[in-house]
Amino acid sequence: APPARFAPMGCASSATGADATKKKFHESYRLGRKLGEGAFGQVRLARARLSNEDYAVKIVDVRCRDMSGEPTREADRERVSNTRSEIKVWDAIGSDDYIVSLQASFFEKNLFY
Repeated sequence: APPARFAPMGCASSATGADATKKKFHESYRLGRKLGEGAFGQVRLARARLSNEDYAVKIVDVRCRDMSGEPTREADRERVSNTRSEIKVWDAIGSDDYIVSLQASFFEKNLFY
């Protein structure tokens, strides 16, 4: 069997990107196991509900942190701005055989997918 193909990795906002839809992330994808983690988020396996294709999805939590590092209810405006800028870069890059591409984008409850 051929190896699993992981396509998009990037974060996104439902207000940005040509592929953005009004659907919620969890209506379109089922989250799977964690593939990796960084300072601002994690990458997880996600399966498209309609096509059953597997993707890597970057999830970025843009909530402010309290003194103990726990997330608050409010979004950090600078992190939101920086993440939206990253989305624009991924959108501008487009796609190629050897470049990770942004397939879709979502912003829900202070999380970018």
